[in-house]
Amino acid sequence: STGLDNAPHGREVHWSQSIAWWLLVCAVPCAWLAGTPLALGTAYAAIFAGPLLLGVLLAGWLWLARKAAGQFPAWLLAAAVLTSPQILRAFQPGDPDHHGLVGIFLAISVFCLVVGGGGWARGRGAAGAGGWLKESEARWWFRAAGIFGGAGLWVSAATSLPVLAACGVAALLVGLASARMSGVWRPRLWLDWAWAGACT
Repeated sequence: STGLDNAPHGREVHWSQSIAWWLLVCAVPCAWLAGTPLALGTAYAAIFAGPLLLGVLLAGWLWLARKAAGQFPAWLLAAAVLTSPQILRAFQPGDPDHHGLVGIFLAISVFCLVVGGGGWARGRGAAGAGGWLKESEARWWFRAAGIFGGAGLWVSAATSLPVLAACGVAALLVGLASARMSGVWRPRLWLDWAWAGACT
């Protein structure tokens, strides 16, 4: 709970302190450079903390996209993110908020699951069957998806649980459809996803 508003009773808090810590990271250098108290540095930092956080998250996502598909698709992703009114509103200057952070974490998590093949991998001796990744490569993407999904749970479980539950349902559906696909169904990839998310 917090006593900073709804005086004198305070208010319950239903998400992590991630944005408060990020604001502090931005506020300390602001206060030091301006020679002001930390509280005033926090007010300065609130102006740019949201856009700066979007820049950091987008840089990481672009690195993943470039690793997955190359330079041009990565720049298409950047253009899509930077022209989305919903995303820009979630990271707008002067209003640091956790909704954009959890949204990006979950979007990257689903992105990694898709890049990882959704549970299918290349079979032995199938040099390029269906374009599937080797199991070791797919496992890397599934673990990354679990880490970002776990980070989303840390920020806001209420927001993340429906998305992660939908990913679980997707695992069942792709398993049922595995007989029609050219790749080899690897259900242990979903266990890697679950373990990585749980450990995170």
